[in-house]
Amino acid sequence: MKTAPTFVLLYFFITLFDQHGVNAACPCAHRASVIESFYTATNGASWLRPWNMAGVDVPCGLQGVTCDSILSDIIYIVVPSRRLSGTLPDSLGNLTQLVELTLHSNALGGSLPQTLAECTSLLSVNFWNNSLAGTLPPEFSSWTRIQFLSVSSNQFSGSLPKEFSAWGSSLMEFYAEGNKLTGTFPPEYESLFNLRYFRVTSNSFSGTLPPAFSSWTSLIEFNVRVNQLTGSLPKEYSAWRFLKSFICSNNNIDGSLPTEFSAWSSLVHGEVAGNQLTGTLPPEYSSWSLLRSFFISENTLHGVLPASYSSWVSLDAFWAFGNNFTGTLPPEYQSWTKLREFRVYNNHINGTLPPGYGAWTNLLRFECADNVLTGTLPPSYSSWSAVDYVNASNNMLNGTLPLEYRSWAIITTAFLFKNRLSGTLPPEYGDWIQLKHIDIATNYLSGTLPREYAQWKFIFRFQVNSNLFVGSLAPEYSTWSAMLDFGCNENQLSGSLPATYQSWKYVSVFSAYSNSLIGTLPAEYSVWNMLKNFVIQNNSLMGTLPSSYSQWSHLKVFDVRDNLLSGTLPPQFGAWTKLTSCTVDRNDINGTLPSQYAEWVDISIFSCALNSISGTIPASFGRMTTLSQVEFSNNRLTGTIPPSVLLCPELQIFAVGSNELSGTLPPECSIGLSLLSVQHNRMLSGSVPRQMLLSFFSVVSICGTAVACSSSATLTQVCLPTRINFAPRGRMSGADILDLIFRYKSQCTSLTSASTQIILSTRTRRAIEAEKNTQTGAVASDLVTITVFSSFVGGGAFSRGAMASLQRSGAVLRLAAICDPSALAPDFEDDSVQPLFANLDENPLGVALPIDSPTLEYGAGAAVFNAMLVCCVGAVLHSLHVAKLSISRSRLPRSLMRIVTLLPSSSFPGSLSTLFGTLMQPSLQACLLLLVSDERSTASCACGAVMLCVWLAFPVYCVHAVAIGSRSNGVFVLKSETRVNDDSKQQRQRRNVRWTLLRLLDEVRTAQHFLLKPRTTWTVRDNSRHERRRKQQHRAAAKRLLERMEPVFGAYVDCREWFFIVPWGLSITGGVVLGALMAAAADGDNDERCTASMWAAVVALFLGVVEVLLIVVLRPFSVRLEMIATVAVQLLGCVGSALVLAGETAAAGGVVSAAAVLELIAMVMLMLDVLEGTCSKKDRFVDGRLLAEENFVAEKADGHPSAEHSVLAKQRRQVKKGEGCGDNDAETSIQTSRLAELVRVICEIRR
Repeated sequence: MKTAPTFVLLYFFITLFDQHGVNAACPCAHRASVIESFYTATNGASWLRPWNMAGVDVPCGLQGVTCDSILSDIIYIVVPSRRLSGTLPDSLGNLTQLVELTLHSNALGGSLPQTLAECTSLLSVNFWNNSLAGTLPPEFSSWTRIQFLSVSSNQFSGSLPKEFSAWGSSLMEFYAEGNKLTGTFPPEYESLFNLRYFRVTSNSFSGTLPPAFSSWTSLIEFNVRVNQLTGSLPKEYSAWRFLKSFICSNNNIDGSLPTEFSAWSSLVHGEVAGNQLTGTLPPEYSSWSLLRSFFISENTLHGVLPASYSSWVSLDAFWAFGNNFTGTLPPEYQSWTKLREFRVYNNHINGTLPPGYGAWTNLLRFECADNVLTGTLPPSYSSWSAVDYVNASNNMLNGTLPLEYRSWAIITTAFLFKNRLSGTLPPEYGDWIQLKHIDIATNYLSGTLPREYAQWKFIFRFQVNSNLFVGSLAPEYSTWSAMLDFGCNENQLSGSLPATYQSWKYVSVFSAYSNSLIGTLPAEYSVWNMLKNFVIQNNSLMGTLPSSYSQWSHLKVFDVRDNLLSGTLPPQFGAWTKLTSCTVDRNDINGTLPSQYAEWVDISIFSCALNSISGTIPASFGRMTTLSQVEFSNNRLTGTIPPSVLLCPELQIFAVGSNELSGTLPPECSIGLSLLSVQHNRMLSGSVPRQMLLSFFSVVSICGTAVACSSSATLTQVCLPTRINFAPRGRMSGADILDLIFRYKSQCTSLTSASTQIILSTRTRRAIEAEKNTQTGAVASDLVTITVFSSFVGGGAFSRGAMASLQRSGAVLRLAAICDPSALAPDFEDDSVQPLFANLDENPLGVALPIDSPTLEYGAGAAVFNAMLVCCVGAVLHSLHVAKLSISRSRLPRSLMRIVTLLPSSSFPGSLSTLFGTLMQPSLQACLLLLVSDERSTASCACGAVMLCVWLAFPVYCVHAVAIGSRSNGVFVLKSETRVNDDSKQQRQRRNVRWTLLRLLDEVRTAQHFLLKPRTTWTVRDNSRHERRRKQQHRAAAKRLLERMEPVFGAYVDCREWFFIVPWGLSITGGVVLGALMAAAADGDNDERCTASMWAAVVALFLGVVEVLLIVVLRPFSVRLEMIATVAVQLLGCVGSALVLAGETAAAGGVVSAAAVLELIAMVMLMLDVLEGTCSKKDRFVDGRLLAEENFVAEKADGHPSAEHSVLAKQRRQVKKGEGCGDNDAETSIQTSRLAELVRVICEIRR
């Protein structure tokens, strides 16, 4: 044992002198050719520190090559960072005793030689950071002694060879990050049970994480970041007891975080960000006492942040942004005294900012933006002396900016925009001398902009938009020489634009619109050579446009509208060849339109309306191929409209109204032109371009011109207000066009002698139209009211879906009627408009309920008394049901029995549904009006809230009772059986009869049966799988459902018993939305009323289309006529809504009237058929006793009929076959007379 160190030293010196001693022979000289081929293949002459291949000691004397004198072979080749290039030669495979091959950080290319598989003694191979490509050869599985392999940062492709599992227990470190590897992880790698480091980041691996990898019990780092892995995190990985780093970020892993991972007591880095993880954060992870970084951002995790994580006292970084976390920020986290990054933005966290977080004295980055945090900014955070980045924007923070934050001496970024902060800007923040970006926009900050902020020498973004700042822009800010983006929009700043800002030579965006700035535009700003956006609209700037601004060669947006600028448009601005938008509207600019502006080859918006520009429109503007919006209205332009301008391929808006243009309107235009306004150019003639006549969604304004009127059905003509100005958006959306049509639709008329006559004739015409619309709407409203009351007579059973459609149409017509009544008809007074919910179709009792708000009294009456009416009708129907049961067991006059039989009846609570569906939608509208109207009071809000709950309670109960609670093993307890036609035998016999009146009547009866008779009838579903007692209970429950809830679902066929949810759900949606729109119309000005009317029509149209589609697809009705009538009424309602959107209110009223008449006829036909069926049924009366109700007599508990039931059945069998209410001829005569009377009433109403 004493000689061992001596032997080692002796061996070392012998080896040293063998390789480098004077005149010593190199034992590896026979490998010189291999080394020389390696040197040549890798361009050795270009290496950093090339080898001397002419030396006598090659290869032993070469740096990086080690020769073993005992083995007489090369065992090490270590040549990193030497600028090797080229490829690796196959001859390297001859070095069979090679132990280490390290060639990292070079520029090697090509593929790996398969001959390297012969180097079976390799322990370490490092090809990191080269440009090697191809696949990983499976032959390398022969490296059975390999311990370290790195092929990272290359361009390898293909998959990981499963053959590498042969490395078994030898492999300890495997690195393959930054390649193009694909495929899945081979489960066979479970044999690598001594693996400690597995890093394959930034590849394209797919598939799941193999649970078999749990055999890697010595694993320290597992890093598969940035791949395409799916599946969940295997809980089996909890066996990695020595794990320190677990990184799976940026994959597609789903599932929850396994609580078993709490066994990783040595974990230092946990990263699973950028996946699709769900669930909550396991509190058990508090066992990770050594944790330094925890990244769970960009997932869909929810729940609260566990307070138990306060045990992570060594935590350095916590990323949880981009999830759905709720709850508050745990105060316990103040124990994270080593924290440097805290990022929880874009969640739903509420509560306040814990003052205890002031203990994070090492904090560098704090981000809690896009949450719902409240409270104030804690002054204790002033202890963050090292903080660099703070973002608490888009919350609900209030209070002032703490003066104590002046201690943030090295802060570079501060975002506090979109909060409720108030007070002034502390001048002490001038100590933030490292600040680069500050954004405090959209708050309630006031006061002046402190001059002390001139110390911010590195500031490049300054945003204080949408606050209450006053005073002037500080000239001292000229020290901000790095400024790129300056915004102070929408404040109350005054004074002039400081000329000293010329020092901002790199500024790209300067925005100061909507202030009270005065003075002139400083010519000194012409040095802003990098400027892209210059927006100072809506101020009081005067003077001329400096021609020196032509030096802004990168300018894209120039907006100076709504100022007091004068002078001419400088021709030099033609140098702005990158300009996309130029708006100078509403100034006092004169002169002409410079032809040089044709050089704006990227221009999209060019607007200079409401100025005093004269001259002609240059034909050269036709070269503006990207032009989409031209607005030159309200100037003094003369001459003709250049055809080339109208043919600009991207043109969508062309407005040149109220000028002095003449000549002929060009007959051709861009195919995409959606708005053409040439109104009030008296000398302009011609006709509308043909492309617009072919467009379905385009608007033209030619009033006050000699342009010929168009008869195209697809073109809409409007007459716009004289000083209208369109927003510079470059295009018009469908909503914009609909709004224009709804507000300003006009019939084309000939040019009169004076503009005054045009206005007077237009007003007269509109007054006539208004009167016509009012009359039509009144007729429609009356017919809808009659239909509503007719549904009461039938118990509301014949109005499923159709009645709600009629009520929506009536509401849309009423909203259209109150849209600008004074403009439509000069004699139209607001007092003539009925209060909301005073119409009988919405408030059948016409009751107003005092609630401290006169305008809402009828709404309160509708909400409350409609509910009372539903309850009363339901009680009456239930009473009739009980009366029928009582009469069936008593002796009464036959005439009284017949009367009672003819009346509708149903059992409670289903009896409530008969009228509920009719009144639900207007009642919900009334509830919403009471809640959201500006005229609301405490009483109206209370009434609206209570009645809203009342009206929603019954649908919820019905959904539970019918669609949820009445199912056994997922199957409805009732079944719908096909009804058999009792007259089918007679009909078959009559088919042989000659064509006579009898045959015709028979065909009519067949058609009547087809349309009016229910296809199915509901009965108890047999459940033979249950034992006898359970079967009896099942039948009893099913019979109770049929007796009590049949009015809810009885009109539908089998498997559609749930369909009542559709009309009720759409009625609830319509009630809520239309109620809110009614409140907006009642509270707003004319524009808001018109907008509300338009959106009401859109909502009614959408709901109608949805219900029609569902009915057509599902065909839920048992009675065919009811389905046909419902679809027809819904379609007519959709047509009416579409006509209202198109401005054809009179036509819409006619369509709604037709829908009401159709629904009324259908209801009468259905009611008559029910009366006929009730009256003509066989076996109805026996010895004065009513037998129709025998099905409601209770059975005994054992399931056998009761004695009374048996007696009644026996009596019915003794009845004579001919007994009834009368023969068929009498019945037909009665029906004919009733229908004739109905038609006569309808005709009188229409007159």
